[in-house]
Amino acid sequence: MTMARKQAQALDLLSLCNDIDQWPQSWAGFPHDVPVGDKLLELFKDFLNQQIANGRAKSTIKRHADYLWILGGEIIREICNDDAYDDAYTLAGKNLLLQYIGDEGGPYWQDAPSEQELIAYDSVCRLLYQWMIHSGS
Repeated sequence: MTMARKQAQALDLLSLCNDIDQWPQSWAGFPHDVPVGDKLLELFKDFLNQQIANGRAKSTIKRHADYLWILGGEIIREICNDDAYDDAYTLAGKNLLLQYIGDEGGPYWQDAPSEQELIAYDSVCRLLYQWMIHSGS
């Protein structure tokens, strides 16, 4: 992919998710959580940019972004609860993310407002998982 195309996609992503670059700070309970969130965000951006390149509707991309924001927060919460900082710092982003998502979906969304929302969240987590496995990211 050319640099110009990546920049155009990034601009499109920013127009759909104008706060995306602040996600790691929003997930962080402590300053040392931010670098872990940065690793996740890099993968989330690549995934969303691929969705844009595939011609997904803006509403779909925004919905996927909403669930990815939740996923990032749940991963950071689990890292904090499990005191798993050493692994989180040393693992590459892909390996870290693959510890938390799979064919079943993502980590349990503790504050899901409904079963329907939880199902939709897990669906996006599975889609991200499939993309990671097949894209070689």
